[in-house]
Amino acid sequence: MSTRKSLAWLDELADAYPHERFTRSRSDSFSAKECNSYASTILRAKRAGEDPDAALEDHFCGASFHYTWSEYVRPDLETFLEQHGKRDTAKWTDAIRYEWEERAADADRSRASDLFDSHDRCELLFALTPTAGLEDHLIYSHKPWSEPAELSISPDLQFALNQIGYSINEFRRMSGNQHEATEKLHAKRPRRNPIVSQEKLTSIIANACSSMFNFYLFAIVPITDLIKIDLSKPMTISPCWLASMNPLTGTFFEEPLDVPITIEPGDGHLLTGDEVAYSPDDICGLYRPHFHARLENLEPQAGQISK
Repeated sequence: MSTRKSLAWLDELADAYPHERFTRSRSDSFSAKECNSYASTILRAKRAGEDPDAALEDHFCGASFHYTWSEYVRPDLETFLEQHGKRDTAKWTDAIRYEWEERAADADRSRASDLFDSHDRCELLFALTPTAGLEDHLIYSHKPWSEPAELSISPDLQFALNQIGYSINEFRRMSGNQHEATEKLHAKRPRRNPIVSQEKLTSIIANACSSMFNFYLFAIVPITDLIKIDLSKPMTISPCWLASMNPLTGTFFEEPLDVPITIEPGDGHLLTGDEVAYSPDDICGLYRPHFHARLENLEPQAGQISK
C-alpha cells in the first residue's frame, strides 16, 4: 500500500471514482421562501467579509462519502480484487477506503453554491435609507393615510427623494406639501436624474396603504447573481421597480422604472425578502416572472446619475 506503484494506483482510483459533496440533481427544487433564506445567508456573509459558501454549508448537508463508496467504488473494487486472487476482500477494501476518501476529499472542488441554478431566485430589496435600521427611518404621513401633500418633511424623506432624483423643494412644488420640516434640513442635490415621473412617484406614495413606509428598489434576481456580486462596487439592477413598503405590517406597492438602476454602496442597504417581516411576495402573492431581473457589477449607463 505504501509503494510508489500502489500510491499511483490509489491516485488513479480516486480519479476514476470522484466524490462531490455538493451536486444538484434534476429533481432538486427550492421554494421561494427557501431561496430568500439562502440569499440572506449569502448577504450576511458578504457583509461580514466571510465566505458565502462556508456560510451556506449550514443550510445543506453535503453528500456523504459512504454513498459514493458503497454504491460505486466498493462493488467494482471487490470484483477487481476477486479477479486478482484476493479472497479476504474486506481486509483490502477497509484499507483502501481510507486512502480513497482522503484523495477524493482533496480533489473535491464542489461548493455549496453549486447547488443553485439561474432559475433559483430571491426577492431583492434595496432600502433607500441612510442606515440599515429600517424602523428608524420610516417616512410618516400627518394623516392616517398616505399622500404626498401630507408626508412629514424629514431627513429620511429627503434621503430617499435624493436617491429617487428629487430635492425637497421639487417635491414641495409637485405635491403642494406645506408642512414644516421636522428638523433643519441641509440642501442637497439629487443623487441622480429622476428615475420615475412625478405621476408615478405620486402613485407609489398614495398607494402605500399605510401612514408609514420606506422606499425600496425591488426585483427578483438569481441567487447566482448575488453570489457573484461585490457589495463594495456599483451594482446595476435591470430591470428594476420602485416601491413603497411598510416592513413591519406588510404593505407593498410598486411602479416599474424605465431604465436599469445603478446603486452605490452609500445609496442605501441591500436586503432580501427574508430580512423583513413580510416579503413583497408574502404580501401580494406576486406573479414572480414579471419581476425577474439581473444584478451585476456594471458601470452606470448615461443619464442614470446626475453629473
